[in-house]
Amino acid sequence: MRKVGISQNVENKILNLRTFLLEEWKLSERAAYQRTARINLFLKSLGGVADYSLCRFKKWRDLGYRCAIFEKTWVFAYEILEDGNDIEDNVHYVLSQKMKCDAILTNNRKDFMYFKDIAIISTNLGFIKQRIQ
Repeated sequence: MRKVGISQNVENKILNLRTFLLEEWKLSERAAYQRTARINLFLKSLGGVADYSLCRFKKWRDLGYRCAIFEKTWVFAYEILEDGNDIEDNVHYVLSQKMKCDAILTNNRKDFMYFKDIAIISTNLGFIKQRIQ
């Protein structure tokens, strides 16, 4: 089983859906909760051993995302991360690329071994002093 992390963005969208079901469709609180709880269970099931196929959408497929379809209308794109490469490492890497950084400073260099196109600097003070001009 894989560990499944649901982003705050997805959780907010599910809460927005619950609000919509309550206010616009006038569902009971119980019915709205049950509907969104099923979505949460579905998302958690993505951690199972059965993998969905790569997405049909070119942009997502090129990124290696898999797409899972819920009730024929909801498409959830997700990524399977390599062992030893957690979500925080990916976030740091993406931010470093967007900010055009030359290096990432970290206590644990091995967490970034998959990212070959950026320098990874240890927090060893002597090493840092040599690299800073």
